[in-house]
Amino acid sequence: MQFQVQAWKDMLTGQKQQVLKQRVIETRNYVVNEQWKALRRRDQRTFQQCAKICRVLDDVLARS
Repeated sequence: MQFQVQAWKDMLTGQKQQVLKQRVIETRNYVVNEQWKALRRRDQRTFQQCAKICRVLDDVLARS
């Protein structure tokens, strides 16, 4: 989901917040999927990195 600069500037603040929140949710879902893949591969390092990223994204969502 990419926006043209002018379209982004023309959006209301509430619309921008909604778009950014949706992007955070999509990113978190992607990271969780990668975390499951790492778990199946028994890749502990990637699994832990994904867990850290999920915690950060959860904090971002909690604040929004």
